[in-house]
Amino acid sequence: MDQTRHEGLACQVNEDDARDILEQLGYIPNNLVRVASYTSKANEHKVAVVLLYPLKSDLKAYKAKQRTAIEPFPTIYWLVSKDLKARVSLLESQGKLQEIQQRLKLSIEALASIKSSHEQYASMRWNMLTENDKFLVEKMKWRYPLQNVGIGGIQDFTYVKCLHVHYAHYLGSNGKENIIGHWVQELLDGQLSSDF
Repeated sequence: MDQTRHEGLACQVNEDDARDILEQLGYIPNNLVRVASYTSKANEHKVAVVLLYPLKSDLKAYKAKQRTAIEPFPTIYWLVSKDLKARVSLLESQGKLQEIQQRLKLSIEALASIKSSHEQYASMRWNMLTENDKFLVEKMKWRYPLQNVGIGGIQDFTYVKCLHVHYAHYLGSNGKENIIGHWVQELLDGQLSSDF
């Protein structure tokens, strides 16, 4: 099996969305599968979150002998919206990540919910892989990071690494799958006080 290529999934993004992604990120991810969510601002139809394939190619770095041609990519939901990224970054700079971490630690229900979210995310990521790519993953010994780690590559499901990855998962799953992403949305909407 060629270790410089993976099978992947067909990209299901139209030209307008591809232009929007390019404008917001400055590049088109080579493991792009589809748009998972759009912004909800009036008169604006912009990509908010994309779904990415769990393997990515980097032939340029491979040719420069800096890394392998294919790498595991555990973050399958990626926040694209410049506006949302800036707003979530502002929350992090205001200490909201630490507040959310504390809120999570104090709630058995929230801990169980986020553990379930991490497990569902890992399962979805593994199930996205084609059979040929699962074979490649096994050969390269990448099964653990693609099948067992959680949202954004997190191994400790009680730890909040980054609000962006949780918010991307929340938006990409239509607001159903991530309690931390839900709390971020409440903070962005001004519905959640900072003193949980």
